[in-house]
Amino acid sequence: MPSVNYRPKKIVLACTHGLFVLDKEKGYIDMLLNNILANDIVLTGNDIWIATSGVGLIRYDRTNRTTKSFTTQSGLPSNYVNSLLQEGDCLWLGTENGLCRFSTADRSVYTYANNYPLSGLSFNPNSCGRLRDGNLIFGTNKGAVMLNPGMIGQNSSQARIFFQDITVSGSSIRENDPLPAPVPVNKYTELALNYKQNNFILELISTGMYNTGVKFSWKMEGIDQDWSPPADLRFITYTNLPGGKFRLNIRMYDNSLSRILDERVLNIQVVPPFWETWWFHLLSLLLALGLIFYGLRAYSNHLKQKHVRDKIRFLPIWHTIYRLH
Repeated sequence: MPSVNYRPKKIVLACTHGLFVLDKEKGYIDMLLNNILANDIVLTGNDIWIATSGVGLIRYDRTNRTTKSFTTQSGLPSNYVNSLLQEGDCLWLGTENGLCRFSTADRSVYTYANNYPLSGLSFNPNSCGRLRDGNLIFGTNKGAVMLNPGMIGQNSSQARIFFQDITVSGSSIRENDPLPAPVPVNKYTELALNYKQNNFILELISTGMYNTGVKFSWKMEGIDQDWSPPADLRFITYTNLPGGKFRLNIRMYDNSLSRILDERVLNIQVVPPFWETWWFHLLSLLLALGLIFYGLRAYSNHLKQKHVRDKIRFLPIWHTIYRLH
């Protein structure tokens, strides 16, 4: 059962039933939280940080007796947090899906799930400690892992959005004869399509230190009203694009969504069929006006000719009546 000294005469206990405070002198137990499976706890100032099974990392404010949960939606690699260690203003979290570092200052998260040799590790409950030399040690499903927290950093400046592939109408742009340009797919800044190629899929990956846990968001100017919610999706799909020019904006966030790591733009032009072009519409309008003009003129000539014929028929009758008189 994980425990820490709460006050000189009190101890905080974390167990399968929740979080408690034990008064050592009086033997009184105060329940702070129940219905949670607590694996480990850390005290920082007025906050108690609780590693739980299923609900991620919980911050308990001792002053206000309020809680705040941090889960995979906040950037954690798993909602099953098994061990906790404090280092400065950061907490090191051993989860069932790797190791991550959580900042208690800005709530940002940096994961090491894919960083060798931390990849593929599941950390054991309440199995961690700090050595005399400052190194941290964790128990995992593959043995003990020791690390120097000062030597494991992050370099967000190396994080980049990489265009892995572009699929147009079901075929990779590398295999589509009319499309390839003499540059790698990742170098594309513009994409020109005809009206029969108005479906495309853009495959994204991240490069650099942030190779896991990142989230992408995008917005197609001229199509989308708002940015898409940041998600783990690596494929951007658009179908039945109308003719015109569009600007696809892409953002990559860190796994805590606290900052944008990189942004890219892909300009897209879909050439419309000739019957949707402005000049075709103009010619159609001129043709329609010409037909209307021709019709009105023909009708006017018809009326004039009819008037002449009626006048010719009327004159003999008038002449006969005049002679009779």
